[in-house]
Amino acid sequence: MLRHRFALLAALALAAFTSSTPAQCLGPDGLSGPCWQPVTANLPNFPTQGHQGTGICWNNCNPQQVCTDVFWAAPLLVRCGVYDAFLQVNDCAGMPLLSGVVRLDYTRTWEEITPVAPAVRYQVWRFVAKVDLRRLGVNPCVVPPCLGPHPTAFYYGYLDYAFNCSTGVFESALVLFHNCDAFIHHPAFSSTPGAFHPGTSYALVAPSTAANPFVPIGAPAPAGMIVAEAVRNVPPPGVFPCTTEDPVTGSIQFIVDGCACPFALNPKQTTARILKGTGTCVDPVFGPTTFTTVKTMAPFPWLHDITTAIGTWTSPVGPYPGDEFVWVDEAPVLYRDSCPRLVFGELYYGASTSKGFTVVPPTGAMLTQNFTDIAANASFTPPTMPVFPLVGTVLPTRNLIYVNVP
Repeated sequence: MLRHRFALLAALALAAFTSSTPAQCLGPDGLSGPCWQPVTANLPNFPTQGHQGTGICWNNCNPQQVCTDVFWAAPLLVRCGVYDAFLQVNDCAGMPLLSGVVRLDYTRTWEEITPVAPAVRYQVWRFVAKVDLRRLGVNPCVVPPCLGPHPTAFYYGYLDYAFNCSTGVFESALVLFHNCDAFIHHPAFSSTPGAFHPGTSYALVAPSTAANPFVPIGAPAPAGMIVAEAVRNVPPPGVFPCTTEDPVTGSIQFIVDGCACPFALNPKQTTARILKGTGTCVDPVFGPTTFTTVKTMAPFPWLHDITTAIGTWTSPVGPYPGDEFVWVDEAPVLYRDSCPRLVFGELYYGASTSKGFTVVPPTGAMLTQNFTDIAANASFTPPTMPVFPLVGTVLPTRNLIYVNVP
């Protein structure tokens, strides 16, 4: 069956990688340095992965789950920090359900350590993930009904690669989310307009196994003063080097939580948050880079950052990512970029995580367990009006925001 073939491919790729990889953490990503300098990211070759996972569908914010198998090929480097990877989702009988090419925007790396002796140290690399998935089969809790009327459905979230620094083996965690009609299928601003699932949203999570099951549950997203880390530009097509990251200060402010599909005070799956930040690199004419989420007016549905709870893995001892909680984020952002001195209106997608294994901050850093990593998917320069459609498909990433709160 395809499920067994994916598992075999993943095992072979993993064996090939670990046979030539030393059993130690792999070090910094090389993206720190003087303001606005071109650099090359120091990133490993990330391998093919395959997991038993779970498909989740929420109807009026009440979840259901089905067993899935999720496989993705080794990511291919497009340009500095930008990768593509073919992904396929099957049911657990081996029948194909969804496939597509995931765009992966690398944000940052850090280390974690397991809580139980003998302690295992991991180095983690995080990516914001965006993908237009195509329908290969039918399952009402995995394949949204907009597929068929439209050839693809837009999903977003994150991917972590976690390198076991003792064994040289990669593990991973993937979450992808497709929101309800109001956020993705609105006739005024979507490339996939229509009425398909007004009260239903969908997620794909991997792994979800007997050793570390994933449970969908609601919880308010973290808030507080930003204690780390940075913003960074993504090189446009045809430009290979990265630009050094710009450390930021700022805050994430809680507004309200409830259910977004449809809007109600309960169940509490979604948190609205305000994200604000200021960079440390200061242009003498333009000033520092700044960003702030905004409240949009009708017919746009966003109240600053819409942070949707997906749920939590449940085993504190792993495998990776331990008992980590995950949300997904989408937010309109006003972004003032000090290099190249431009103001952008942007729509960001990504994810937030909390808990899991113990975070080991680098020397001089203040990383905490509460991460938010988001990437722009649509950009325009006010007062120029945005080019429609704004949502519904993967678009080039212009800027990245990745921060921690206590």
